[in-house]
Amino acid sequence: MIAVPTDTVYGLVCDFEDYDAINKIFELKKRSSEKPLIAFCNSIQTIQSICENIPEVFYKIADKFFPGPLTIVLKKEAISLTISHVVLIPLVSEYLTTSSC
Repeated sequence: MIAVPTDTVYGLVCDFEDYDAINKIFELKKRSSEKPLIAFCNSIQTIQSICENIPEVFYKIADKFFPGPLTIVLKKEAISLTISHVVLIPLVSEYLTTSSC
């Protein structure tokens, strides 16, 4: 788990498949498990693996505007209980590859 700057605050991030790290974020933030986290993804392939019913327009928008300051909210798979929605952020890989989460 690491802290990364955003445009307004610092956020705690970790690998969204590391349930120990996810639980640690909930614990540190004293966040209710009923208030899920956001998954930030660095590739279309990752989004495809955790989202369902991705509309074709997503691919057109992603091709045109990413990387860039645009957020697209997609529906997650039902099995991803700790994730509320998914955001494609190409630069997140830079943080995750330089630190173990």
